[in-house]
Amino acid sequence: MNDNDLDRILASSGAPQPSPEEVALAKLAIFKDLKPVRPVPSVRGAALVFGGIALALIVAGVLGLGAHGWQRMNTAQAAALAGWALAGVVFASISVSARMAPARQVRPWAEALWGAAFAAVAVSAAALMEYQPGPKMALPVCIAVVVGTALLWAAGAAALLRRAWPVTPVRFGLACGAAAGLTGFLVVQVFCPYLETAHILVSHVLPALIACALGAGLGARFAR
Repeated sequence: MNDNDLDRILASSGAPQPSPEEVALAKLAIFKDLKPVRPVPSVRGAALVFGGIALALIVAGVLGLGAHGWQRMNTAQAAALAGWALAGVVFASISVSARMAPARQVRPWAEALWGAAFAAVAVSAAALMEYQPGPKMALPVCIAVVVGTALLWAAGAAALLRRAWPVTPVRFGLACGAAAGLTGFLVVQVFCPYLETAHILVSHVLPALIACALGAGLGARFAR
């Protein structure tokens, strides 16, 4: 609204016209209340921030928890699991940043690719790891690492996400959960020395998928 709009509203209201002094005071009060609005970061800038948060958490996980799993994996296992999970974080971050504001160009290929990353990680775990299910199939410590890392990613990204206004909140939340969950998967996969198919699927992949579901649920609440 500008000065002319305010004058037109006052003139068409049918009420007694205020004095010029009263109009000036009203305008002054409106102008004092105006605050500059910081634009939402670009898709590339936001994606870099989200990816940077994930990288920082992975480095912190290696320094704090160790890299016992990474040391035990062979080249094929490390490339398949870590490579696909890292790609998934990148694609999910692009998807989140593209959905942060209305009228932005959404890249459907990014969503398809982070979905493919989850499938590829699960297939790699089944094909490249030993299948010896036992009492270590579901370890609370591994599940806690994935969940804790996902929450830390969400907390780190909150500064950008709090100004987001996505047109499709459920898909937005789903992509947020994917980026957070896959970051948690990377941290626990590098840390955990138990390279067994059922354990990886239950204690590493499943909590990351649950993070996706929780993100979609939060998105649905935001849409109401």
